[in-house]
Amino acid sequence: MPYSTVWHMMRRLLGYFAYKIRCMHQLSDVDAKVREAFALQFLDRMAVGDACPWNILWSDEAHFFLNGQVNIHNCRTWATENPHVIHQVRKLRYGADSLKRLSLGPIF
Repeated sequence: MPYSTVWHMMRRLLGYFAYKIRCMHQLSDVDAKVREAFALQFLDRMAVGDACPWNILWSDEAHFFLNGQVNIHNCRTWATENPHVIHQVRKLRYGADSLKRLSLGPIF
């Protein structure tokens, strides 16, 4: 059976929709306090001067899953409503940080 026929049957006949699976971590009460502290610190830096807030260490990161999972771009779950399920997965974080024009290199 063609892929498009199955997709059509799931959507139009059965009323199911394809939702992307997202791996994420549930936020805790501590996370809210950390975000609030950062926002207040950023506002304080803006009061000092326009250039001061941007002297922040920005990072880019990639996650490598310990169960061998690499890419979930094509994974979908079919449901009549968005399940909003949190999938917590063990992983290793690799990051590369920079401050203005200075590169600080890889961090594990």
